[in-house]
Amino acid sequence: MVYLMISLAGFCMLSIGFKLVSIYQADMKRVIFINYVMATTLTIAVAVLNLRDKNIFEGFGNGDFWKMACLAVALGLAMIQNLWCTEVSTDKNGLGSTTFFSRAGFLICIILSAVLWKDFPGILQAIGILVLLVSMAEMMRGTQDGNVAGDRKLFPVLFIGSGLVFFFNAVYGRYFPAEYKPLFLSIVFLVTLISSVVLLCRGDKGRHSALATDILLGSVIGISNAVGTFFQLKSLDFLSVAIVMPVSAAGNLLVVALAGRFCFREKGNCHITAALVLAVLSLILINL
Repeated sequence: MVYLMISLAGFCMLSIGFKLVSIYQADMKRVIFINYVMATTLTIAVAVLNLRDKNIFEGFGNGDFWKMACLAVALGLAMIQNLWCTEVSTDKNGLGSTTFFSRAGFLICIILSAVLWKDFPGILQAIGILVLLVSMAEMMRGTQDGNVAGDRKLFPVLFIGSGLVFFFNAVYGRYFPAEYKPLFLSIVFLVTLISSVVLLCRGDKGRHSALATDILLGSVIGISNAVGTFFQLKSLDFLSVAIVMPVSAAGNLLVVALAGRFCFREKGNCHITAALVLAVLSLILINL
């Protein structure tokens, strides 16, 4: 559970980092590039340290490596798409509702895990997941007010994109040993880094902002990204998908929504408040 809490803290900081990008009008392309430079550097450093213990790679054949590499590429592409959509939605819809629909993508992972691996949640966990679904509906009702949400069409994209990220993480935890995790993540973030370079070089240069601001925000987001992803994978070594994904989603939703309301003065209403209360209830049920 400690690993899951560290992962949750990382993802919360990532979401808050994007809100700060919006507030300070940072150049998003540069921020995403710096984010992935930092995340790639950290994961490669850990992978190199792991390579010193050559015994952990005994029996890891070429076929296993290429399967892992393909999964890493798929996860990397899903991550950069989801990250870019998160930034756009945070700017238009606010921190709370964006985080809500992004984190709710875990439901896709839960469904696929149950279908493919028979990894069914317990009765109380299932009730907690249903409560979270009701919470999602309340959040959607709350964001129908034009003063709260600016572009609700982004919500389904966030939901599906984050669901794929959750699922690819679960696939790794299911089929590959924990000791290969740093190598896997170094490939994932290398793919995202290459993609961010392409985005940086294409089209408009984005917002004009101080380079120091972009570097600082990009570094904070990059460290948070690497920490959140690494420890979420590590928590899957000890806990089931049916626990890791809902707790991560509900906890992230609660912390970030409170930060949006009290730190960034985002507008809310009774439906959004009800959604947060139900999210807390779902978190309690899932952990019983």
